[in-house]
Amino acid sequence: MAKTTVVLWDIDGTLVTTASAGRRAVDRAFRDLHGFEDATAGVPMAGRTDPWIVDCVLRGRGVEPTLERRRAVLSRYLEHLAGELEPVPAGRPFGPLPGVQAALEALAGREDCLQGLLTGNVLGGARAKLE
Repeated sequence: MAKTTVVLWDIDGTLVTTASAGRRAVDRAFRDLHGFEDATAGVPMAGRTDPWIVDCVLRGRGVEPTLERRRAVLSRYLEHLAGELEPVPAGRPFGPLPGVQAALEALAGREDCLQGLLTGNVLGGARAKLE
């Protein structure tokens, strides 16, 4: 029986860099909905899920992180994300990281390899960042 290798990719900092577009979009969502300025300041985002980040900010501001609040913030985040991804910020790394395209193509050409995403991004955020 042939062995299959499964490669699971993260998005932020592994496949792409977005010059902190996600953080800016989350901050804008919290400002819109709760009046929080710089809501994510001091909140670790690397390796975290989007819902965890939202809940962490809410708890840190003394607000109970309910499902309704989380959904509202994430929905507003997605509304802002496209605008934060364009235009590309001048002078800041943005887009696919070096070697990513070649690695994806090389693995895609192998019959013994499957690729997928394993990310903390909500679906709409993952799509926007990968586009």
